[in-house]
Amino acid sequence: MRMPFYLPSLTVIINIFIKFKPGLGLQAKLEIAYGTHHTKMMLLLYEEGLRVVILTANLIHDDWYQKTQGIWLSPLYPRLPDGSSESSGESPTNFKRDLIDYLLAYRSTGLGEWVSHVQEHDLSDTRVHLIASIPGRHVGSLKDKWGHFKLRKVLSDHTSPRPGRESWPLVGQFSSIGSLGPDEDKWLCSEFKESLSRLGKRDTPLVSHKAPLHLVRDRHLRCLSPLVGGGSLPYAILTAQKQPWLNSFFNQWSADISGRTQALPHIKTYMRTSPDFSELAWFLVTSVHLASERTRVRFPVRGETSISFLTPYTSVYLAVSRNPVVSRLADLFLG
Repeated sequence: MRMPFYLPSLTVIINIFIKFKPGLGLQAKLEIAYGTHHTKMMLLLYEEGLRVVILTANLIHDDWYQKTQGIWLSPLYPRLPDGSSESSGESPTNFKRDLIDYLLAYRSTGLGEWVSHVQEHDLSDTRVHLIASIPGRHVGSLKDKWGHFKLRKVLSDHTSPRPGRESWPLVGQFSSIGSLGPDEDKWLCSEFKESLSRLGKRDTPLVSHKAPLHLVRDRHLRCLSPLVGGGSLPYAILTAQKQPWLNSFFNQWSADISGRTQALPHIKTYMRTSPDFSELAWFLVTSVHLASERTRVRFPVRGETSISFLTPYTSVYLAVSRNPVVSRLADLFLG
């Protein structure tokens, strides 16, 4: 007689880890039944200071072995002198306050210790913006605090128009696709594209129509481990059949110059680039896939974190490196 196979629930697995590894005893508390904690972030505490790591990989072997991932590693933040005020150690990008607000949004007593660690360190050297999202309904003053509306606000406040830049292409590169509606005007090329197109406060919704939108993913599954890797590129056939209009936006992932064409792209990036790909107006590395329910601010269902690189903290624009590996980003994303 064959023994029945038992697959324990996630809660059972977590409780087992807690029993044998007490340090793993934190679990995201979700305010809505179908919410998901999708963030990939590390807070690393050393005797010398604190680091924040935002990444696109899950904490599983396959994600770190033969896949293309993105990681942002903060500077080593030194500890503030005793008696420093709560506002001490803030960066020009408000990174410290945004990080603390994100941690507090989980309403977890277990995270209180880490909120204190962040408060006790000097994050003033940070030159990127934190774009986070949490599950729940966000309206009024909270609308611009999370998700792509937060990105829209950051781009509005910290970028400025330049002649010709309104027609610079928008690029979204991701590994998973969800429901986007019956046509491109339902969400992708209206609400979402308007957020990505924002360049300063003077922009109007009409400006977004000038910018071409390119979407990049691995459609042919040429990865090193296709049977395993395919699970990281979910796009339900029933969803795809409802939105055939999306196919015209797709570009195939290719990274021959860097040798990563077959390293499945689990990385997620969004950017605005000059037509020749020599300059970037901004660049976002994130855990967010392309799905309206994951980025919609009024009722998002996922907790996410993203890092946005903007120009005012470096130069007029972000120059793409002439290193032969990096300078072929145009081939990677738009080829």
